[in-house]
Order: sequence, then C-alpha cells, then structure tokens
Amino acid sequence: MKLQRSESPEVFVKNAPGGRLLFVVGSGRLDPASIKRVYDLLPFLQRLGYKTDVVSYRWEWLWHMRGRAAQNEAVPRGLLRTLNAARLTSVLIRRRERRVKQRLERLASRADVVIVLQTFLDESWRDALRRSARPLVYEFDDAVWLNDENGFAEMMSLAHTVVAGNGFLATHARHLHTRVCTIPTGVRLDRYEAAPERHEKDGNEFVIGWLGSPSTVRYLEQMVEPLAELGAQMSVAFEIVGSGSSSLPAFRNVEVHSRPRIPYDPVRFAPGFDVGVMPLEDTPWERGKCGAKLLEYMAAALPAVCSRVGENRRIVENGVSGFLVHGRDEWVSALSKLARDPDLRRRVGLAARERVRAAYCSQTVALLWDECLATVYRLQGSRC
Repeated sequence: MKLQRSESPEVFVKNAPGGRLLFVVGSGRLDPASIKRVYDLLPFLQRLGYKTDVVSYRWEWLWHMRGRAAQNEAVPRGLLRTLNAARLTSVLIRRRERRVKQRLERLASRADVVIVLQTFLDESWRDALRRSARPLVYEFDDAVWLNDENGFAEMMSLAHTVVAGNGFLATHARHLHTRVCTIPTGVRLDRYEAAPERHEKDGNEFVIGWLGSPSTVRYLEQMVEPLAELGAQMSVAFEIVGSGSSSLPAFRNVEVHSRPRIPYDPVRFAPGFDVGVMPLEDTPWERGKCGAKLLEYMAAALPAVCSRVGENRRIVENGVSGFLVHGRDEWVSALSKLARDPDLRRRVGLAARERVRAAYCSQTVALLWDECLATVYRLQGSRC
C-alpha cells in the first residue's frame, strides 16, 4: 500500500523567538530515544527558526561506520572490530570525556537553552552548565527515577523547566518541580511517505512484526502461546527486529525471522509487516513508556495490537486505530480478526496513521516544543 502524503502542519505559528538550542544526549544515534526525541525533531525546530547543536557521549564517527557496515557497504570488518575495541582503552576514554566536556562548555556558552535528554550528568558537567548561566530543560521519556532516584532528583534541582513524555511521568515530576510540560514522542511521517511502495506478498502468509531492543525481548514471552494458537490455524511469520544477542523465547507453529543487529531504522522493516505488536508488562516502568514503537507501526499505516498498559491506552482508540489487549485470548482474538480480514487491516491502519498525523507527528511535536520554550524565554528573559 502506497501512503499518500498528508496535509501535515506545514505553516508553523511561532511562539518563541527562535535562538540557539543545545541538546545533550547520552548515546547519540545509537539510542532510539535520542533519535525520536532529538535528531528527528531537529529539521522541524530549524524550520521554526532555531539553530541547534547536539553533544553526545558516544563516538559518532564509529556509529556511522557501523551503519555503513550493516548496509553492506565497503567497510573493512577487521578495522571496525579493532576500532570498536580500541575505543574502550582508558586513554581514549579519558581523551573522549575531556573533548566532549570542552565541547559542551563551548556550545553551552553560546546557547540560549540547554536541553538534557534522560541523562544524569555528573557533578563536573552540572558545574559547567551552572557556569554557563543558561536555562536548562531536563527531558525524559522513561521512568528513569526507578534506576537512579538520586540522579533524577539532582537533575530536577538543576532544571529550569522539565519536559515529560507522558502524563504518568509528568505527574511524578510535579512532586519535585513546579514547571512541567508534557510533550509526547514524535514520528517522522514524511519518511514513511517517501518509502518505496509496498507490494502485495505472494501466498497467504500472515506477517506479524515486532520492533524492539535487547532490553525489551523479555516481553516476547507473552506472544508464545497466542502465536502458537494462531499458527495452528494459519500460516504465520513472526519478524523480530532489534533483539541483539538476547535469547528468544521458544516459539511454536510460526516461522521466526530475526534481524538482531541492525541500526535503528523502523522505516526499513515496518512497511513489510501486516500487523505490529507491542506486548508489555504492567509495572511502573512500562507505564512510563511513551509508545515509540507503537507509533512507528501506526505511522506506517499498520494496525497495531498492544498491551492495555500505560500510554498505549491514550495513543490507541481500541478497535478504531489499533487494538488494546490483555491475556492470551484477547491477543488471539485481535490477531485472528486482522489476519482474516484485509479490509479491516487497511481501515485500522489508515485510522492509525491519521491519529499519528493529528497528535504525534514530528511537526506537531515541534510546535509543542515551541510553546514550551516560549515560556522558558518569558520567565528567564530572552537574549534573542
């Protein structure tokens, strides 16, 4: 199915006076959160008149080489392994930390606002930002306080304003801070619109897809029994993308295709699915998730079946733009309906994409950031 280009918010109404923004991210382009909440957002912030810089702890040049190697470009594998090992030597680590901190200080000195994404800065970095005297926005899209409560409290005390990825996170943040904005994760709809047209598959195999990471493979245990039951009724393939070196559950009655080590690029894979799935547990950590993988399915005009947990319940209108399920029977029921009814898949997928366009596309998220930054400038006094 070829996606038609939507009438996304092309005419932006500016609230803030532009200026220069410095984003501080932990893992650079190796981290899906940094991609979705920073790198994908930059073109739309720039269209609003902002100048942008990014500081990352990671070796960005090595990331580019890894990406080229994953695309089967001519990158010597032996050289890549040597460089990957060499970066862990203590001398290079210290040199890297020194250079990144120097760059942070230089860019912070000329920024109007510094935005730190989900990173617990150590004392020396916090001191550098205090010396820059720039307002700091602390942004997070996970329940990060569960991993480091003290680090979270320190970043909250340093922040002029806090940006949380959903209402659950914002509620917790308001216990520690008075200025909290809620800004969801955005998706680049334009990348799906520009993707090659998806051709109909040969045969009747029903393709269920999962986009994830090594840390989320444990959720796939919930899919074992539903897929075994569905696979006993029809031909089913399960595409697993991004599992890394984690061991996969023992699936039955389905053909499993795994792509464990790839750069984060859902546009390469999601359009090849018939349905996307997002199983989750129901704990405070999962309630803090912002549904990024779910939004990728929806942006690709795929019907998504996901656990009735946390932000998923806000993103999806059950039976209209996706399916919210709990327990084996509901998983089987939703997947079976979609497998047997291509028209239902098409209707739900298009509704899902319109849901993203209306509330979760990167253009809309950029406008929310503009509103938030207008408040920061007004309270702090703009230098623009």
